[in-house]
Amino acid sequence: MLQVAGVLKFRDRATADFRDSELPILDAVGRTFAVRLQRELLRGLDSSYIRLEENSPRFRGKLLIPKQVRYNAAHRERFFCRSDEFLPDTRMNRVFKAVCHRLLDVTTRPATQEPLRHCLLLLNDVTNAPIGREVFDTVVFDRQNERFKDLFEFCRWVIEGRSPALQAGRRTSFSLLFNMNAVFETFVAEFLRRRVAPEIGCRMLAQSSGRPVWLMKPRDGGRGGVRLRPDVLIEGSNTSSILDRERNDTALVLDTKWKKLEDRKRPSNADLYQLYAYLQRFGTARSILLYPRVVNSRCRDFDIIDSEGQETGQRIAVRFVNLDRDLGTNAARAELADELKGIVASGLGRCRPSESA
Repeated sequence: MLQVAGVLKFRDRATADFRDSELPILDAVGRTFAVRLQRELLRGLDSSYIRLEENSPRFRGKLLIPKQVRYNAAHRERFFCRSDEFLPDTRMNRVFKAVCHRLLDVTTRPATQEPLRHCLLLLNDVTNAPIGREVFDTVVFDRQNERFKDLFEFCRWVIEGRSPALQAGRRTSFSLLFNMNAVFETFVAEFLRRRVAPEIGCRMLAQSSGRPVWLMKPRDGGRGGVRLRPDVLIEGSNTSSILDRERNDTALVLDTKWKKLEDRKRPSNADLYQLYAYLQRFGTARSILLYPRVVNSRCRDFDIIDSEGQETGQRIAVRFVNLDRDLGTNAARAELADELKGIVASGLGRCRPSESA
């Protein structure tokens, strides 16, 4: 999920050798980073010209006369020089080394620590330096170091997004926190775009495709309006855009919720009000609240009624998706695609919705 959602921007081949292992999440993430970094470092370290000043018996570069007079008046055998050396001691490599040390301190499995130690061995000539957030804005990418960009962004995520990092004696506590609402939302939208939309012939507009759809605005024209941003808008490919029509019964609003919804429980009033607002504003006949499946979860449907108590034909469906799968395998991804296809197709009115969990 983290990979498809773009939180970990690593290719599948970086994790192919340990998909079947039972690694804790921190070790799995650390190993993914270490294996990819190890492979890139073996191709060659990021290097650049670094300006050095040294007082040594060798004359190299430009003689700094003021410092030569100051420090070497009584040592004519020494030269205070400045030179530019092509070295791997770059800011990017310092970031990699700092993150490897951090992950080595907080991971426990040999499968993770071995590639981390190998990376540190390859970075042996790089200076150990404290890394602050300001370092990430000073690194410039070009065609020579572009291959490190995803790894560098992961390091930014570790350094800037870590919480908490507590130290007591020789024991270190470290955790990586994910906004699972955002991860689940992005994962479902991206998976639908890749695997479902092309097969059932529909269009997807994630987060309203960036176009503003307002529910209300202040009369004075100032700030403080309410904008509607459903997670996914889905419509048949042969219809005009839902954003350009007042009513589209062939369209579907899908909103994800990372919540535990068990049997005999219904969605919260806030979630139902939110989907009702989507139905009214976008004029769709169906909307879906999508939750991760848990034990005893049960699909439900809610019909919208008018002021006279009559059904309007609009419906809010509560559906669940099974994430208890090894999504690293093609078979599991195919099963998930089939499950989401059924949910979307039933919402578009192409088949009867299933009432089973």
